Amino acid sequence: TPIVVISGPESVPFSGSTYFSAKLSYNCGYKPFLYSWDIRASNLDIDLSEVSRKLSQLDPSSDILVLDSSDLTAGEFYTLILSVTNSFGISSEISEKVFVKNLFSTYPIILLSHPVDIFY
Repeated sequence: TPIVVISGPESVPFSGSTYFSAKLSYNCGYKPFLYSWDIRASNLDIDLSEVSRKLSQLDPSSDILVLDSSDLTAGEFYTLILSVTNSFGISSEISEKVFVKNLFSTYPIILLSHPVDIFY
């Protein structure tokens, strides 16, 4: 059974390109693998049809995924899914959460782990 590993950032900038790699995936030396990349948005209102089309056109032997800033919406969470199939037709899958940073926000975003009192 293939061991699937995705390398890449947990959060991606809102501009430029971000690379994800499956090069560290392994299966007791049996290569080549076939790779199938997919992405899902936590916000169901986000249209991923263009990104899905782009992913469906990737070469199945490609262990690199490049997402451009135009592919994703800033301030949103996504799940990146990778399925790897070995030469015997055995597959394994992994999913990783990714957050798209909004670098152009005029307001800071603060995540608090407990309640606080705010004074003006």
